[in-house]
Amino acid sequence: ILYLPPRLAHWGIARGECMTWSVGFRAPSDRELLDNFCNYLVERTPEHARYGDAGLRTTHHPGVLAPSAIETFRRRLDNLLNEPGVLEDFLGRWLSEPKYGHQQPEAPDRQWTDARLRQALGSARSVRREEGSRFLFVPELFEPSLFIDGERTRLEDSPLLVRAAALVADHRLIDPRQVLELLADEDAGHLFLRLFNSGHLYFPEEEDTTS
Repeated sequence: ILYLPPRLAHWGIARGECMTWSVGFRAPSDRELLDNFCNYLVERTPEHARYGDAGLRTTHHPGVLAPSAIETFRRRLDNLLNEPGVLEDFLGRWLSEPKYGHQQPEAPDRQWTDARLRQALGSARSVRREEGSRFLFVPELFEPSLFIDGERTRLEDSPLLVRAAALVADHRLIDPRQVLELLADEDAGHLFLRLFNSGHLYFPEEEDTTS
């Protein structure tokens, strides 16, 4: 195994038959972060929101950009950038977006119902998360949120629902008993049903849970 520190390029020649895997962990650049955050702010800012200069005093030097005018613009930009919850919402969406042309998971041929899901969980050995999707749980918003593939699900103030969101965000392989326990909560049950019916959660093929 060859480890290469960050910012060090590599090039090699195989001396005979071999199979090579290259695993990289790419951190976003400051330029990429700013580009995506600015695009996010532009998309969420309504067109009718405009600068206003109420209270502007008459000046004898119209060609001078006064410090007071600069400060007015600075405060306006600060309000747009630092609105509570904006950064958390942006990071949750951006960091959970699938990369490399990932397609949305396929929904099952037969939609799950609460009763059928409970029966399947009772005999299943595991629940798997769709491998190509990204899950991210953000508890520090006005309301806790679960981000999946760039989409946000706002969670009501329900301890079991929050536990369910943290469970699916933290684990790719989930114990069915944990899911069954959380189905006791109506909101958590709706979340699990939605994730199974969208294909974001599924039972491994080798397990017969379709009857």
